[in-house]
Amino acid sequence: MIIKISVKNIKNLFLHFKSMAVLLFVSQIIAILTVYFVYGIYNSYRAYLLAMKEAEYTMEAYFESGSQVPTMGELKGCFETVLKETEDRLDYFYIFPAYESTLMNIHNEYKDGKYSYSRTVAKNIKPDKGRMMTDEEIDSGEKVIYGQNIGNVGDTYKIGGTEYEVVGIENFLGHDDSRIIVEMSYPACDDNAELVYVILEFSKLPKMNDYLTFKNTLKKQFGDRVSIKEYKMLDLEQAISYNSVIVFSLAAGLMAALDTCLLYGYILRKRRKQMAVFRLVGLGRIRMFLINEAEIMLISIITAMAGLGIFRLAFEKIITTIYDNNVYTSEIYLRMTGIYLFSIFVITSVMMIIYANSNVMGMIRRSGND
Repeated sequence: MIIKISVKNIKNLFLHFKSMAVLLFVSQIIAILTVYFVYGIYNSYRAYLLAMKEAEYTMEAYFESGSQVPTMGELKGCFETVLKETEDRLDYFYIFPAYESTLMNIHNEYKDGKYSYSRTVAKNIKPDKGRMMTDEEIDSGEKVIYGQNIGNVGDTYKIGGTEYEVVGIENFLGHDDSRIIVEMSYPACDDNAELVYVILEFSKLPKMNDYLTFKNTLKKQFGDRVSIKEYKMLDLEQAISYNSVIVFSLAAGLMAALDTCLLYGYILRKRRKQMAVFRLVGLGRIRMFLINEAEIMLISIITAMAGLGIFRLAFEKIITTIYDNNVYTSEIYLRMTGIYLFSIFVITSVMMIIYANSNVMGMIRRSGND
C-alpha cells in the first residue's frame, strides 16, 4: 500500500508540479554525476602520481646460452612487435649482443617504423676521432660502426661474416682497456651475434600491457633461454583511496538532500490538504512518514540509476582515457551510490518527521492559504 501510494504521488507530481518535478530529477542527476566525476578525477590523478613515484621506467631481459644460443636473428623476428606497442612511451632500447671477442652496444630509438640513434645517449657521446652514425645510416641498416680497438677511421672491421666501415673511434672504458667494444645499429647487427641482454628505457610511465607484451613476446620466441626481470607497478587497488569514496559521496549526497528538501518541501506545502485528509481517515504518522519518504527515495534511486547510466556512457571513458587507468569498478559504484542515497535518506527523514508530526487542523488551515 505504501509503495502504491508513493508511486501514485510521483505520477501526480509530474501532472501537477511538472516544472518542480523536472527540477528535482535534474538536480539529483547532476549531483550523482558530480560525485562520480570528482571521484574519478581525484583518484585517477592520485593513482597516476603514486604510480610515477613507485613504478620503474626500465624493463630488462637476460639471455642464457644453452644447447641453442639466443641470436640477434631470432630477436629481429619478434622485437618489432614490442617496439610498436611501446613506442609512444619508449625513450630508447638497448641491446647487448656479442660475437666471439667483439662486444656490441645498440642504443636506438624507434618511432613511426623508423630506427634512429638514441638522443638521450647521444648527449653523452663524443667520439675521439671521426663521427657517430647518422639516423639515415641506422634506419637503412648501413654497415657502419664506431668504438674502441677496431683500427682507425675508414678501416674495415669484420664481425662474423659481415664487414663494417669504421666511422669513429671512441675509448668507452679508457685507453688502457684492451676489449673490443663497438656501437652499431639494430638493423645492421649481424644475425648470428649472441644475445646477452635487452633493456627498454621509457620516458613516460609504462603500462602493464607494455610489460606483458615485452615478456610474452620474448618468452614465446626464446622460451627458457630468456629471463624477464619482474616489472613492479603499483596495484591500482593500492592507489584507490576509499576515504575519498566516503567524502565525495557524502558531500554530494548532503547537497542533493538539502536541494531535495527545499524542492520537496514546496511540493508538500501544496499537498497539505491531501495529507490532512489521509490523517483524518486514519493514516498514522508513521505511515505518512513512510509514504513520503518512499516517494523521495524512489525518485532518488531512479535518478541515481539514470545518472550512473549517463556517466558510464558519456563520461567514464573520458576520465579513463585522460589518466590511462580505470579507477571505476562495480564495487566503487555500489559504495558511492549507497552512501549518496543514505545521505539523502537521513536528511530527508528529518524533514518527513517534522511534516508527519504536523497538526491536522493546522494543515487544513494552512492549505487554504496555498
